[in-house]
Amino acid sequence: MDPKYYSLIGTTGFIAFCFVIAFATLYGRKYLAFLTLRYLRNRVLSYIAVLIIGFSVVFLVIAPSVMNGFSEEFRNKVRGTLSDLMVWGPRPFSFPAEQSYAAYREPEERKRVQQELLNEIYRKMRDVEGVEEISPYVDNPALYKHRKRIDYCFLRGMDPTLESKVTKFGEYILSPRKIHEIRYEEEIRSGGELAAGHKAQLADLPEKPDIETIYKRLNEGYRPFDDNNQRMKKKYPGVLVGIYFLKFYELYVGDIIELSTASDSNEVTENNKFVIVGAFQSGFYEPDRRKLFMSLESAQKFVNVEKRISGISIKCKEGYEAKNVRSSIGSYVATLIEAGIFPRRSPAQTWEEKDQNLLKAVKMEKVMIRLITSMIVLSAMGTIFVILLMSVREKARDLGILKALGGTTMGVLRIYVGQGIILTLLGVGLGIGLGLVISNYLNEIADVLHAVTGWHPFPPEVYYLEEIPVLIDIGEIMQIVGVTVTTAICLAVIPGLWAAYLDPMEAVRYE
Repeated sequence: MDPKYYSLIGTTGFIAFCFVIAFATLYGRKYLAFLTLRYLRNRVLSYIAVLIIGFSVVFLVIAPSVMNGFSEEFRNKVRGTLSDLMVWGPRPFSFPAEQSYAAYREPEERKRVQQELLNEIYRKMRDVEGVEEISPYVDNPALYKHRKRIDYCFLRGMDPTLESKVTKFGEYILSPRKIHEIRYEEEIRSGGELAAGHKAQLADLPEKPDIETIYKRLNEGYRPFDDNNQRMKKKYPGVLVGIYFLKFYELYVGDIIELSTASDSNEVTENNKFVIVGAFQSGFYEPDRRKLFMSLESAQKFVNVEKRISGISIKCKEGYEAKNVRSSIGSYVATLIEAGIFPRRSPAQTWEEKDQNLLKAVKMEKVMIRLITSMIVLSAMGTIFVILLMSVREKARDLGILKALGGTTMGVLRIYVGQGIILTLLGVGLGIGLGLVISNYLNEIADVLHAVTGWHPFPPEVYYLEEIPVLIDIGEIMQIVGVTVTTAICLAVIPGLWAAYLDPMEAVRYE
């Protein structure tokens, strides 16, 4: 069954339970239910209070549900760009540590020793219990140059096949049709002949990316076409760019760009040419705007770091907790540090630990949203207190006569507590019902609003989401009902006590 139905069934059951409590409060003497309902029916303010509470609860249902959806979507996107575990060093190209190959002076000999050390590390890491696959990488900043434009970007050198096994790298690569659609989305939306031309081109473009060809061009390089549509003689190393890098600089797949960078030893490599072999979209603007992927060998050669790497991404086997595997990897890294192959301060961290500040920020936003919406509901609950307080003043004569005729102190208290519970339950029931309906159909409502007014409450180009993510948490809804009903009882007790201990002679005398 759909989780949405579970939330509806669970909430309905809990509200029914609260109605049972209200019934038990008024049960026992006929005048209790009669007076409670009569006082509520005859006051317009009672209906207004129900509406105020209902609409405040609507916001308390919708806002956390949308925030939960955004939080889950955010976690999934962060999770997709990172592996289960990562090991990296204190410097950009820390592995292997310099002392492990310092005795070798010849460049080729140094590279051979570095690669042998790394191959042994890869083999032993794959043998660690719980490790499914690893992917070494090189990270380094660079400067991009194209048509007199200069800007910064971030390079990642990796083996595309291995990277796809440890992250969702392969899933983020876009098809030619999707690239064209995003590249010209404003012109397509504008309508007219230009949009019709783009739509005709989209129909002729492949709707799925040729992953194998893209990986081959990243690993082996590619000979692009010149301005005369003739294939160039020289083969350039391939680079995969973010879709907004492509769009911002008005580039196309097959264009040549120039990159400059520097190694950790301040050796500068200027104006190396690369050919764009494809584009990706991770869902985060910064990576999609500034991150470039190339093969591990191309990156090492470009940055001039011999066979060294920046770190290793690790994928855990299904059924293994990343934290448990981290302990085993951490033990192996400690032996490498002791052997002088890895530098000190080479941590092994899970993806959550690496981006813990981002995840904490999202969690704090969720808490703030709940606090703000809860304050709205508590403010709305104040209307119950005011209404019941006014009722005590207006019905002082009736209450005096009631007590003179034998009404008990507890009976009068139950009348006002019962009013508070009924008003709250009606408002909460209205709010939760309406809130669940709006939450479940939020995207349809947003689409209608966009079609009628031209304004979209959650623009896809701003949030990089094709639809508004909504995640209804039945536990949160239960908390809403529980806290709201409890608050209503507490607020209703105060005027109820005032009415219950009203002196009947004084009440009748002044009336």
